[in-house]
Amino acid sequence: MSTLARLIWLSLLGVAGVVLWLVLKANNSGPPTVVDRRLVVKDICVGNWRGFSVSPDGKQIIFSTAGGVKRLYLETGKQERLQLFQPPSSRCEAHGVTWSPSLPCVAFIRTLPLEERKASSLGLQMELVVLDLKLGKAYTVDRAPYILDVSWSPDGGQLAYIKGVDVKLTYNFSQPLVDTRRLLMVARLSEPGTAPRTILEERVGKDLRQPRVHSVRWTPDGRWLLVASSNRLGVVSPDGSEVKWIHPPLAPGSTNRIRGWGVSPDSKAVAFTFGTHLYIYPLSNPKTPSVQLDVGRVAMELCWCPGGDGLLYTVSESNLPPPVELGVNTRPPHALHWVHREGKQDVVILRDQDGIMNLQWDSKKEIYYFSEPDKLWQVSVKM
Repeated sequence: MSTLARLIWLSLLGVAGVVLWLVLKANNSGPPTVVDRRLVVKDICVGNWRGFSVSPDGKQIIFSTAGGVKRLYLETGKQERLQLFQPPSSRCEAHGVTWSPSLPCVAFIRTLPLEERKASSLGLQMELVVLDLKLGKAYTVDRAPYILDVSWSPDGGQLAYIKGVDVKLTYNFSQPLVDTRRLLMVARLSEPGTAPRTILEERVGKDLRQPRVHSVRWTPDGRWLLVASSNRLGVVSPDGSEVKWIHPPLAPGSTNRIRGWGVSPDSKAVAFTFGTHLYIYPLSNPKTPSVQLDVGRVAMELCWCPGGDGLLYTVSESNLPPPVELGVNTRPPHALHWVHREGKQDVVILRDQDGIMNLQWDSKKEIYYFSEPDKLWQVSVKM
């Protein structure tokens, strides 16, 4: 055998070895191992916390609270309250905060001050706000009686959000208004002055127990918008021309509802918890689940791992009777499970006596969650 032929043969063997190693690694990716868990900060909020979002570089966290919006620098532990509105005494109850994937901006939902709500003849109670952290300026995208959730497009140029309209006006501002229409909206931030577009409209009754669309996610590839109600998921094209619905199995009289859901990083699947089950549906043909896993207890929050080969979900391990108003037990202690996206290797990686809420997993493989009362934890894992 000539020297050239020998070199070609060895090169082919090397390529085959690399391919085999990659295949074996993909097929044998196991659960993450907890390396460290540390308390990032205690008593985070001015008032009760509403949520948080980790920056794309993993260096900052924005909190939405009953008292406003706060920023935490993870490397130094420094906290600052972001003053957004004038006068400074203006109350800013914020929630639904989310960081732009590509811009130094965050979007959040703000409850208007009581005097502004009383003055509105349209029953306006909330506004969608974008905060430019580089310029220190905030501007309003939309106002409505209800704004329920917001999601950035992958390029950071658009915002999708859910709002409720057609309300019955009331002067009892301590009670929520009842909306009879839910709208999926898209605002194009790159075109200032352009009105947000209605992508999907859902008409509902005045019974608050009736399922209503309440949350939205953009797929990482930007091809679809996903919306969720308590008993179904919608797969919607960004222009609203195509809508596909996912209906989990629902027994007559069942009180099960979707409690947590998320889109895979490769945009090929959506996972959600429903009752005591975890479902994964392929987005290419969302008629039959690719995974249907009975976890034995009520499954709650859910998030995908950064690589997309598995996901985390939480369950309650409490043995106390369930609250009457819920009918199911979601009390702490909570267990954090990891499961492969094919439904195998379902294992507990962490337990917390005070609960696991607002579960997030950033690109640096750091897991974050809230526990009671107002504690933020950071969990380092090894894959």
